[in-house]
Amino acid sequence: MSDSPWNVCRYQNTFHRLSPHPVGQTCHLPGQEEAIDLQGGGECALRFQAAVVSVDCEFRRRRRRRRRGIRRSYLCNQRRAAMTLGSQIPYSPWVMKEYPGYTPCWRKEMDGDTLLHLAIIHSMPDIALYFTSLVTKDILDIQNDLYQTALHLAVYLDQRRVVEALVFKGANGELQDRKGDTALHVACENQHLECARIVLQGLRGQLNMHLQNWNGLSCIHVATLKRDRALISLLMESGADINDQEGTSGKTPLHLAVEIADCSLVTELLRYRPCVNATMYNGCTPLHLAVGRKDSGLARLLCQAGADTLIRNREGDTPHDLAEGNNQLLALLPFDDLKISGQPVVTSA
Repeated sequence: MSDSPWNVCRYQNTFHRLSPHPVGQTCHLPGQEEAIDLQGGGECALRFQAAVVSVDCEFRRRRRRRRRGIRRSYLCNQRRAAMTLGSQIPYSPWVMKEYPGYTPCWRKEMDGDTLLHLAIIHSMPDIALYFTSLVTKDILDIQNDLYQTALHLAVYLDQRRVVEALVFKGANGELQDRKGDTALHVACENQHLECARIVLQGLRGQLNMHLQNWNGLSCIHVATLKRDRALISLLMESGADINDQEGTSGKTPLHLAVEIADCSLVTELLRYRPCVNATMYNGCTPLHLAVGRKDSGLARLLCQAGADTLIRNREGDTPHDLAEGNNQLLALLPFDDLKISGQPVVTSA
């Protein structure tokens, strides 16, 4: 080791520990020919001690300056990355303190939206895709104050590339917003067929097709009420139940199609072989609803599909009872005491 005071102060903290030479030995100051007795004291020893302390202070100043420079450089990089609206930087309290404008993409603003939510809301798909590639699955599933995830918003705004990226990254498709709607409910409600297809294909086997919103409707019910035959077909191919009962009154999709008096939709649903005698919680079948609305066209379709005309509801009425006084409907509902499984036995003379 050199006799330079720099080497002395590099590894030590005080004068007596600073010296690479044990106390009681001699050492040379740079540029000085005579040796200094470190133990003997005197002016030379004092000057040597002052020189070492001075060098030590300078070294400490330079070390602090270097550390501040590293920290300042890191902060600038943090801020620069944050300003690009795309960097997933680990949260650090002192970064937030020195740069109040810095917002990690998982931090929420006033309405509970993260930067990922905002990128989707403001139709900035490239930034949304960049965020999606950086963040973890837990951050993708953050919900805003309306309990909407990024996937809800992307489906609602029909941003298919973003939907595909979110589904591929593993976003949860069963999270419900404040209305109880999942992302698939939103796709059905807004009739975004391609978004629904992406969600169903990407989350195949992970979605509960019976999941209902707060109105008691599953996705097959929503698609039926929207009269969207393509969506109904897609849902049926993905495992939806054609006999699924909604939560408020127990209506199946066939009940709903009869209620909205759409003959072509009823014909479409009958292709999937639903239970035409399924009952609501009050005991009414689709035929009860058709006859109660005096719709002979719907009643004819249901009778041709094998609807039972003698099933009684909770009030004790059969479809035949409800058709009393309407000759057109009574002609469709012949009364016969001899029935097998609810079907009249037709005999030939």
